[in-house]
Amino acid sequence: MSAGSAADILAAVVAAKPGGETRPGQEAMCAAVDAALASGEHLLVEAPTGVGKSLAYLAPAVAHTRGGGDALVVVVTATKALQEQLIRDDLPSVAAAVPAGRPLRFAMLKGRSNYLCRAKLDVTMTDGVEARLDFGDDGLAGALEAVKGLEAWAGETDTGDRADAPGAVSDAVWSQVSVDPGECPGAAACHAGDACFAEAARESAAAADVVVVNSHLYAAHLASGGNVLPPHTAVVFDEAHTLEDTFAEAFGVRLTPFRVRRAAARARTAGADSDLTRRLERAADALDTALGAPAEATRVDLGDGDRELASVLATIATLAREVHGTLRKSELGLLGGSGGPPGDVARAKAAQATRLLDGLADDVSLLLDPPENSVTWVESNRGRPELHQATVDVGPALAARLYPGVTVIATSATLATGGRFDLLARRLGLTLPPPPEAEADGDPPPPESGGDVEPSPPVHRALTVPSPFDHARQGWLYVAKHLPEPNDPRFAEAMAEELHELVVAAGGRTLALFTSRAAMERTADALAARGGYDVLVQDRLPRPELLARFRAGPGSALFATQGFWQGVDLPGRLCRLVAIDRIPFPRPTDPLIAARRAAATARRENDFAAVDLPAAATLLAQGAGRLIRTTADAGVVAVFDRRLATKGYRQTLLATLPPFRRTIDRGQMVAVLRALRDADG
Repeated sequence: MSAGSAADILAAVVAAKPGGETRPGQEAMCAAVDAALASGEHLLVEAPTGVGKSLAYLAPAVAHTRGGGDALVVVVTATKALQEQLIRDDLPSVAAAVPAGRPLRFAMLKGRSNYLCRAKLDVTMTDGVEARLDFGDDGLAGALEAVKGLEAWAGETDTGDRADAPGAVSDAVWSQVSVDPGECPGAAACHAGDACFAEAARESAAAADVVVVNSHLYAAHLASGGNVLPPHTAVVFDEAHTLEDTFAEAFGVRLTPFRVRRAAARARTAGADSDLTRRLERAADALDTALGAPAEATRVDLGDGDRELASVLATIATLAREVHGTLRKSELGLLGGSGGPPGDVARAKAAQATRLLDGLADDVSLLLDPPENSVTWVESNRGRPELHQATVDVGPALAARLYPGVTVIATSATLATGGRFDLLARRLGLTLPPPPEAEADGDPPPPESGGDVEPSPPVHRALTVPSPFDHARQGWLYVAKHLPEPNDPRFAEAMAEELHELVVAAGGRTLALFTSRAAMERTADALAARGGYDVLVQDRLPRPELLARFRAGPGSALFATQGFWQGVDLPGRLCRLVAIDRIPFPRPTDPLIAARRAAATARRENDFAAVDLPAAATLLAQGAGRLIRTTADAGVVAVFDRRLATKGYRQTLLATLPPFRRTIDRGQMVAVLRALRDADG
């Protein structure tokens, strides 16, 4: 084992931590990641909570970057909290453990909209804030004052990162000083390009050894053909169970009437033909009407089914291109064709509006002529309609764009379904060969291929490392087998009665997870009326305040939906009971899930086993994983869905869950929770 090896770095980091101890699972994962980076084979590794997977992949990643050449590793996370942990805690610890020599360089790179844009700030300071936006109680005057504060900050900050801005900045205010990739003309075409915060962050990332990004930014990188992030040799996906849905969204389109109106307004202020921009705004109104206000996500067929919507979209595409044409003429005038020398603000407005119109026209064209492997639907977001298009099966895209270029490490506490990795490997394209490369300039294929050999799927391995927790000693899985089926009209009342009894036994200390907002609110209201403990409900308070009140002490029950099934850490006696109302199967009417079922059927697979069961198993395991967070934790996971004790597919779900002791005896669980409550005091 050479100095500076992955094992050495990990051992040094662990030794430097107060109370640091060797974890067999962490060491096994470190060795597996190290071997994958050395061989170039891809790796799926399930690392249960408590393993310390961040250090287990960072140590070999850093060792890989120090092996010579221009190796750069990108670490992709699903949450900002994990990104900040890596940058604030884990990477500095690894840097301190690296042998003397070149210091470890690491950086965090965010999406362009996270950085203040000097050109956009110039436009806002000249034209004022957008009157059509909702700036809250402070209104336009308050928004303009906030922008002036950001202007002063822009002259002081080194990063321009929204997270570093003084005080909280609302989304509406921040939109006045930032651009997304679809609005940015690029540094070369921008008068403030040489002082661009986003470009400076990208340059810093390109000079680093390890770069931390979020999953949406990496998906955008793949969707762009590799033009977002600096070249890298390996990528680590943390919380990789979320990748399929993230990539499906990133490879698709999202269109709203507001987006159309905003493009029209920006174009008009930049000098486009006012009659055409008014017509584009009227087309946005027509889009609003055509989309309606669906109660749930509803699939649309723009080819044969919804001709009214297709007609509106065709009008938007045509008008966007026509407005772009008049704006282009205006832009040429600004550049000296007529009207004298241009001003920086005028050029910025024209360039940003042009990009918005280009993106709008391109996305509408995709909606009207969708790729074969896609689905389109309309849904309501807080009462506002949105049109979505997503990729149904992301596997072929990943096989073509991801695996041939980099070594991939994908890890999470929940990857396998019932101990099997093959379902995930198929969905992520690891069992699919990349498409054959086009022959360049008519050159013949290499002799060894014979000209007829199909490309092989990427080489990959999969493993699960042992958990540091003794789940069979620390926790119970209780299934309320005696309750009615979840679709029985009696279920809601019976479930609420049972939950109340368990919460009382636990003395609060409960995280109650629900599969629907309606069930959460109905049950929370019913139990709050009974009294005896505080009922905290998701979205009735801001998330940070909700968690702070729950963590302030025992006696509370926190009721939440899917936003709390994962990424929430409530260790120790704060949480003795995790209650789950029902098995979290996907909604039968979800258009993307329905399309995946149809695709599985077309492959002659069982659609329930290929789509619904893995999704439910992963989310159920994530929810149950909220209970045991340290070796000292103890408690009960209660599932009120009797199907977990009666249906044939229960074995797959149970095999995906932590190996708790299992029971259907409610009285036994009441006694266990009371004993924990009394011991906690």
